[in-house]
Amino acid sequence: MIRRTLLASLVATALAAAAAPGIDRARVRRSNGRIDSVVASIEAAARSLAGDEAVPAGRPGARRVVTVSLPGAAWDEAAVDAVRLASPAERTLTLRYRIAGGGRRSRTVRLSDPVTTADGGPIELDGGGPHVLALSLRGGEHRRRIVVERVPAGA
Repeated sequence: MIRRTLLASLVATALAAAAAPGIDRARVRRSNGRIDSVVASIEAAARSLAGDEAVPAGRPGARRVVTVSLPGAAWDEAAVDAVRLASPAERTLTLRYRIAGGGRRSRTVRLSDPVTTADGGPIELDGGGPHVLALSLRGGEHRRRIVVERVPAGA
């Protein structure tokens, strides 16, 4: 009886060890999918702003608010850390991130209008969220731009 129990536990351990790499790949794949949906929602808001009219003089321009949640450590998702949203070039918005235990990755959105962050530096997104981002159309008729900023919690 003890042999059967021992044999059953050894077989169960071997099966779990064999399945672990596949489970980890699936967790990373799911986290990448969630990041893709975050980038898609930011891109949709930015493209929607780009289609708006020019900013009237002395008035605030159009604004879109996007709420995003990042993947957290769970049995079905790999944790994402070191998330930064930046504008490395005039018409480019890049989300750089690292999935726990892996290398750095990035997703880039190219836009028709210039885009920048509010202070010119990267926006750090830490923790699962939710994180609220505001995209605003600013500037005059000839020099309009999309400005991305993080909305403080509770604002």
